Amino acid sequence: MVWQENSNIIVMLTGLRENGKSKCEQYWPEVGSQTKLSSNLQVQGQQETTVGGIVQRKFMLSNTKEQRTITQLQFTTWPDHGIPVTTSNMIHLRNMVDGLQSTNAPIIVHCSAGVGRTGTYIAMDTLFYELDDKGTVDVPQTVLRMRENRTDMIQNHKQYTYVYKLLMERESLTETDKDVTELQSMTSTEMKKMQNQEYKTLNEWRFGEQWLENRPQLSIYKNTAVGVWDDKTQAIQQLDATHIQEHGSSEFFIAAKNPAPGEEENFWKMVATRSLSLIIDLDHGIRIPHNAVTQCGNVSVSLNDVKDMKLYSEATVFITSANNFFVDQRVKLVQVKGWDDVQRPPDEIDIVKIIETLPRLHVAQGPQCVLVSCSNGSTRTGTFIALVNILERLKAQKRVDVFRTVKDLRDMRPNMVDNKELYKYCYSVVMQYLSDFETYSNYK
Repeated sequence: MVWQENSNIIVMLTGLRENGKSKCEQYWPEVGSQTKLSSNLQVQGQQETTVGGIVQRKFMLSNTKEQRTITQLQFTTWPDHGIPVTTSNMIHLRNMVDGLQSTNAPIIVHCSAGVGRTGTYIAMDTLFYELDDKGTVDVPQTVLRMRENRTDMIQNHKQYTYVYKLLMERESLTETDKDVTELQSMTSTEMKKMQNQEYKTLNEWRFGEQWLENRPQLSIYKNTAVGVWDDKTQAIQQLDATHIQEHGSSEFFIAAKNPAPGEEENFWKMVATRSLSLIIDLDHGIRIPHNAVTQCGNVSVSLNDVKDMKLYSEATVFITSANNFFVDQRVKLVQVKGWDDVQRPPDEIDIVKIIETLPRLHVAQGPQCVLVSCSNGSTRTGTFIALVNILERLKAQKRVDVFRTVKDLRDMRPNMVDNKELYKYCYSVVMQYLSDFETYSNYK
């Protein structure tokens, strides 16, 4: 089909396996390998790179003496029957496809069934072109036309709503994604003007309401709240904590408010039942007496093996359950120094060093969910997580989009980075990182 249709781009929106179920056969060879498809047709794997949750593969498809280069873009963070947690990675995917497209040949788009995720992506792409060309769109008619050609395109309400959200952002937001060289060439006046305008836009737009105000049956993102079983109420208790997706990954942070008096038991239950191995406390709001056992209802918490570092303290916390609600757990608690005043964060170079240390701080090996906390779970916490995501993308792609990074965080948890000075601080950290990047081997 790829050869027949003269296609050179494949957009793959599924994993090979999801939730333990097979979703797609691996139809391509590994890099350096070759697969013979028929007497004349064969394909060879040439290159594979991962950029922000998108795997880009290049193949050489040969038919007798003719050869064609095929590029496959696999989006790895879209759950079956659901929607991506944020919009920005989807827009980045579409931009990558646009950048690769050099002919009028059809782009092949597939997921597992070829209707839900596939239909959502095609609707977005079609409507973006219509919006750019005509200035207006008709979403119901576009989806109806798609379903006349293939049944069940866009499978559910969430996917349909997601298309509206993407359109709203396309119409309302200017391009804020920048190459690092563009940032470095800006004057201080240009930088200040850009930062002020971006932060003003963030606070003026309550994302989703402009497009959806006359469509009450549609809902925008709901926070991915965290809940635990409460022994007192015998019910699930929602905590002031939210799952936050890490840049380009299916892994998550948990952004949380420090536990208030009476909330400690459920806080530590959350830590233990989710097998969290690392807590980053940004304002010393988690207090545990040294070399003593703190009883929080049915949960016992003890703190020992404290290391006092220049930029943070690093301690080991043991959590046990009196009623065997969870297995005993060892957690590393890192308490960052120098951020007692929310308006005065640590020096830019210091916060970079702390972020660069994160992989070493994990108790367990491999990808892990990290809990990040502060007094409200949004201001310092949002800034820290934003910086982790910004620097990850900077290292991988040499591109920076502070605006969309913060917007995505606010989609998942309200009021993230709710302070203009901290928004500007994100840019200051980026510029500090760029000026000293030779120090950090990850930036290549």
